[in-house]
Amino acid sequence: MIKVHASQGQWRVWQARPEKEAQGETMKGSHLFCMDYITSTAASSIAVPGKSQCQWLPPLNMLMKPPHLSHAFLQLSLLPSLLVAAVSVTLEQTEDSCCGYIITNRNNAYFSYEYVVDFSKLDGLEALTGWNVSDGVRAGGQNLFTLQVPMASAGNVAIVKGEGLALKVPAQDEHAKELKVAEVVFAEPIFGGLFFSKIKLSDTFGTCAGIFTSAANRSLGWNDEQDIEMLSGSLLMPSDTQPAGFHMINWEPDTGAKANSISPFPPNVHPSERYNSWEIGWFPENSTSNTPANTQIRFNKEPVTNSPRKFPSTHPSVFIFNLWTNADSAWSGGPPSKDAVMYVKNFAAYYDKPDGIFEGSGVAKRTCDRAQACKRKIGCERS
Repeated sequence: MIKVHASQGQWRVWQARPEKEAQGETMKGSHLFCMDYITSTAASSIAVPGKSQCQWLPPLNMLMKPPHLSHAFLQLSLLPSLLVAAVSVTLEQTEDSCCGYIITNRNNAYFSYEYVVDFSKLDGLEALTGWNVSDGVRAGGQNLFTLQVPMASAGNVAIVKGEGLALKVPAQDEHAKELKVAEVVFAEPIFGGLFFSKIKLSDTFGTCAGIFTSAANRSLGWNDEQDIEMLSGSLLMPSDTQPAGFHMINWEPDTGAKANSISPFPPNVHPSERYNSWEIGWFPENSTSNTPANTQIRFNKEPVTNSPRKFPSTHPSVFIFNLWTNADSAWSGGPPSKDAVMYVKNFAAYYDKPDGIFEGSGVAKRTCDRAQACKRKIGCERS
C-alpha cells in the first residue's frame, strides 16, 4: 500500500518503492514517482486511489516539488528529462476497496476503520488532522487536598519535526489553582479497536503521562476508562509513595470501582531516553466485530501479563494522550521545576465507530464484511 499526505482537492506527487516491480522495470537506486488527484481525506495518512500515473526516475536526493497542476493527469512534458520509462501501475488494494481491516498479528481481529500518522514527519500543528487539541478544559485528576485542577492549554502542544507530537507541562507556580497541562483527543468516536503508538516519556519530576480511552459521554465523569499512566517520579525507581513502573487502570462506570495493576519496565528499558511502543486493545462485550475480551495492553509489542482483568469499557469512547500535574505529592507530585515534555512519534488505530454515544450503543453497521477486508499488521505501518 502506498500512502501519501494530502489535502482534499489537491494534487500531490510522491516518491515510493512499490512492493512489486512495475512491468519488470528495474533500476538500481531508482525510485517511482507517482501522482493522483485527492478527492477526499479522513486522516493524515490516506491511501492512493487505484489508478496512479507513475514514472521511473534515477535516484534523486529529495522529493520532486510538483508544479501547479490542473484537474487533469500530469503531462509527461512536465517531468524532468531524466525520464527513462513510462508505466501505469495498478495498486493491488486501495483504501476505497478495503471494507474493514483484519489485523493478522492480533489473532485476525477485525475493525472497520484505519488511521495512521507519523507525527515526526509533520511540519507543524497546521498539518495535523484527525485530532483536537484541548484548551481550557480539565485534563487529569483534581488534587483532592488542595483542590488544584490540571487545565489543558493549547499552547502546550506542538509538533517537533523529527520527534513527533510534543506535550508539555511547563514550570509554573506550585500554588496555582489551575495548573497548565497538555492534551490531545482523537477526533473520531470509537467503540473497540487496537491503538498503537511510540512514545518517549519525560523523567522530569512532577508529571503524569496518560494514554487511554475515556467515555465520550462526559456525563459519566471520569469513569469507564482504560488507562495507562506513567509517573515521572517513579518510572524506574520507586518514590516515597509509588512503586516503580507504569499503572494500568480500568474504571467501572456505574460504581466507580477500579481494576488496577502496576508493571515494572523490562530490564535495560529507559522510557525517557528512547521511544518505546504502547498498545491498548479493546474488544467490547456489546460489539459484533470480535469476540469480547478483557483489555489487552502491550509494551514494545509484548503482552503485559498483569493487564487489568475486569471492567473493559462498555461505552463509546474517545482516545486521549495527555501530560499533566495536580501537585499531589501522593501521585504526580510537581508541578515540575522545569519544562517537562513527552513526545508521541506516531499513532496507528484500527477501530469501530459507535452508532451513538449513550448506554446501549453498538457498532455502527457497514454494508460489507471480512471478505472485503484488507490485511494489516499493527506496529508495521508505513505512513
